[in-house]
Amino acid sequence: MARTLGVREYAKHREAQGLTGTTHAAVRKAIEKGRLSRSVTKDAKGWPRIDPVIADDEWEGSTDPAQQRPGPAQRELFADARKKDVRDSEEGITYTRARAVREGLNARIAELDLRERMGSLVDVAQVKAEAFDVGRKIREGLLGLPARLGPVVAGMNDPRACESLLQREIDEVLRELTDRARDG
Repeated sequence: MARTLGVREYAKHREAQGLTGTTHAAVRKAIEKGRLSRSVTKDAKGWPRIDPVIADDEWEGSTDPAQQRPGPAQRELFADARKKDVRDSEEGITYTRARAVREGLNARIAELDLRERMGSLVDVAQVKAEAFDVGRKIREGLLGLPARLGPVVAGMNDPRACESLLQREIDEVLRELTDRARDG
């Protein structure tokens, strides 16, 4: 088992490492708030004993960097963390990583909201309903052609004239649908 330190000893250890949280009050607060949990045990008298290796890792992964005043060594650690991306801790995702994910999602939501307000983003259900309506109108227009043209085509002897008549009528049905869609 690794050597454990008392609260004041651990604060001095952090100071020697150039890290934040260099007072016994800061260490006690980290224990009370649950930022240090896996690294803390109680001795026979009930006093906290801290494993410095585990505690340093816990402190880094569970403390909001925005709430800290980093020292020179701490600034270097944050720069390295940004380059490597914050890794998952043994208990799950770190605070820094969770915050980064949240901020990324909030940015995507804001972008979608902006695109919707600008009119470049539309409701999927509305598009599906309109597409169904257009498809239904095309179907009705084309299915009405045989009843209208059957008697006329039956009396025609020239295949080119039949083809020309069918083409004109199909074009007319499609033109009407286009005009309706354009007019709204």
